[in-house]
Amino acid sequence: MDTDVYVHRIRVRPSESDRMGVVHHSRYAVYLEEARTELLRRAGLSYRQIENAGAFLVVTDLVMKFARPVRAFDEVEIECRITSASYVTISHEYAVRVAGQAGPAVTASTRLACVGADGRPRRLPDEILSVVGVT
Repeated sequence: MDTDVYVHRIRVRPSESDRMGVVHHSRYAVYLEEARTELLRRAGLSYRQIENAGAFLVVTDLVMKFARPVRAFDEVEIECRITSASYVTISHEYAVRVAGQAGPAVTASTRLACVGADGRPRRLPDEILSVVGVT
């Protein structure tokens, strides 16, 4: 399995924060999705390819722990790595860091399951299995 860490960089837009200038907790799910989508893209796969093959990755578990706030205009690095995979699921871990600050502001994990267009579990496409090291 590829345990390399992918680092996705963003700058927080003001619209992603509340009136105190703190990133709203709901935005982190979007940041994590961006990072794991780009992790797959770097491995040569796109969500469009996966979906065109009739496979859809749905989040079944999402855990976030907040250590300190991230604010509007902060430069943020989202570290993402695959921690485990089976024929149907992929798990990721994340660390959200503000550039120039020690330690993560947020840590998170997700588990995604592969389903078909009918919403029923199905085997991950072979292209994904080879990327995550399941044979």
